[in-house]
Amino acid sequence: MRRVITLLGLGVVALAAACAEPVKTGFGPENDLQVTNQTDTFSLGVNDLKNVFTELSYTWRNTEVRARIFHCSFLPHGESRLVVVDVAGDTVYDRSLLYRLEGLSEAGAPGNWTVYVSFYGSLGSWADFVLDATSDTAASGQAIKDVCEARGR
Repeated sequence: MRRVITLLGLGVVALAAACAEPVKTGFGPENDLQVTNQTDTFSLGVNDLKNVFTELSYTWRNTEVRARIFHCSFLPHGESRLVVVDVAGDTVYDRSLLYRLEGLSEAGAPGNWTVYVSFYGSLGSWADFVLDATSDTAASGQAIKDVCEARGR
């Protein structure tokens, strides 16, 4: 019995070692980081995340009081976070990056908003999201499925 437990223990250690990825800070060319930062539209996409630890921030011009957020990420391991702060310094959105989720920010003051994206041990095929300025979600018109598929997700 002791031998079986020892072998099982060694098997678990070997499996954990095989799955472990070295810690990576920042993104390299293999991650194909793509950022679009235009008035009223912001998007970020990055591929092939393997135990990434990094924090990014961008200033984004939003002329509306809200943003519609489309998540198209696939990050089954680690933690990732999208935080959006309006020009007055109020947090209007704070959520993990998720697969095919559509959200809406809280109302904020139009102007230069800050987009914070963080990855803590993130492991997955891709992280991808779109922010679209909107004053009325019904008028935005795009469905999450269409947005993600147009982005190849």
